[in-house]
Amino acid sequence: MEPRTEKIELNLLIAAKLRERAAAQGITLDELLRSFAGVTNGVKKVPLSDSEMTPAQRAKAFEEWANSHDPETPVILDDSR
Repeated sequence: MEPRTEKIELNLLIAAKLRERAAAQGITLDELLRSFAGVTNGVKKVPLSDSEMTPAQRAKAFEEWANSHDPETPVILDDSR
């Protein structure tokens, strides 16, 4: 029995960005979307807390988080302080 699927309409630019991100990570778009939802093979993935992670795991998680941001995002400076 095949898993049920659903079509979701996305802006073409957003869909292209998602495909690019999946390709950059070497995974399928389905796998990327599953990771956003925290689901792996139908089982909810529970992330480790900081206290349960090794320093290497924390460093990797931080790098993944930092790399998940668009480097082209404009910077808003607040020099009023």
